[in-house]
Amino acid sequence: MSRYVTIIDGMTQCAAADLMSWAESIISGEGVINVGGALAVSESDTPALSVEVQDGQAFVLRDAYVDNDNTQKFWHVVVTAAEDVSIDANSSGSTRIDRICVKIDTAAVPDATASNVATLVAVKGTPGGSAPTVPSNHLGLAQVSVEDGETTILDADITDERDFAVLKTPGSFDFPEIATPEDPAANFARVYSKDDGGTTKLYFRDSAGTETEIGGAGGDWTDSTSWSYGSYNSTYKVATITVPTDATTYLQPGMRVKFSQTSDGQKYGIIVAINSATSIDVFMGTDYDFDNEAITSPAYSSAKAPFGMDMDPNKWKIETTDATQKSATTGTTWGNTVGLTIAIPKGAWDVEYMLSSHVDMNGSALIARAAWTLSTTTNSESDADFTSSANYWISAGAGSGDQQSIDHMQKRKILKLTSNTTYNLLSKTDAGTFGGFWAKGDYAKTIIRAICAYL
Repeated sequence: MSRYVTIIDGMTQCAAADLMSWAESIISGEGVINVGGALAVSESDTPALSVEVQDGQAFVLRDAYVDNDNTQKFWHVVVTAAEDVSIDANSSGSTRIDRICVKIDTAAVPDATASNVATLVAVKGTPGGSAPTVPSNHLGLAQVSVEDGETTILDADITDERDFAVLKTPGSFDFPEIATPEDPAANFARVYSKDDGGTTKLYFRDSAGTETEIGGAGGDWTDSTSWSYGSYNSTYKVATITVPTDATTYLQPGMRVKFSQTSDGQKYGIIVAINSATSIDVFMGTDYDFDNEAITSPAYSSAKAPFGMDMDPNKWKIETTDATQKSATTGTTWGNTVGLTIAIPKGAWDVEYMLSSHVDMNGSALIARAAWTLSTTTNSESDADFTSSANYWISAGAGSGDQQSIDHMQKRKILKLTSNTTYNLLSKTDAGTFGGFWAKGDYAKTIIRAICAYL
């Protein structure tokens, strides 16, 4: 017979292998069919020297199977109700490990419903040894530790070892749309499609309920749940957001976030600090504020430029500018006469200032110095790396307006701040008599700038 149909109404000969051929076509290996807690092993309702196996279904590998020989590969076992399995007493003086298995009795003559072929059994181990090998035509479900003199088996004595039947992967799968998918069981994930504004998209969902779009332009983002308003510092543009525990295990400074609020809709930000297991600080940039209202559709990304987020550096900076002439501080003590400051959020920042420094020199012949710096104080240098200066030779007897100089002053440094910090633009002169000292913003704009260094 060169060709045949495995089963069809009217045929008079049909073997078990024909009936089970569909399983071989789609199942790659033996295991439990994962529906809820299928065939899970736990302590008995009334703890005793026994365990309880939940209802469920499984495919058990047939030991006599021969590949490509039209022989049956799997036994399909159905357990319709929870069942207790007795454990033999242990008086050996050592702990014994047993295995709970689904057993197929290949020598049994099946009754009308084949209810006498499959049983749930405890395969006894050797005291003081490891767990016994799973016998042929058996499927292991759990290991049970039986101590010497044990009278009751509890959940703490049971180790789940169920393997789950796996589908062979064809060229493609069709995933029906599910409007409100349920969370999968622990240690499992669910893949499904869902309507998103008229477009069907594919999603991945873990047992915690976190939903992530698979592939496509939105694949850079990982959806999260239960974000809420903490506080907002409008001076530093920093939003404090309450997130589910434990933020330290999946979020870090530099990661991007997005979420929606009733005011202004979709918003984006950059994490600048992890405050605790349930609190993060986010820099909101130039385009967004953070409102004291509900947060919906929160997501995070470790991508440098996740889809939809505008990474133009001009949108992720703090900047103070002035286009006027400002009198600078003269004398040997630093001062903030120009009155310019910048409020820099915590996190990593590329900070610089640039200005046109104008001096009008007079007095006796000597070397004079005019200096600028960015400082966390208003009257002292806090970081020498931010100090720039120019030296001038003042001719003897020079009068106001006789000797003038305009110099470009600029300093730049990467800062890593642990708190929101205000920097002041300070100036001073170390020697000589000056007829005037200015920041000439009317010549070239005075700029103090901090660009987020996580870009």
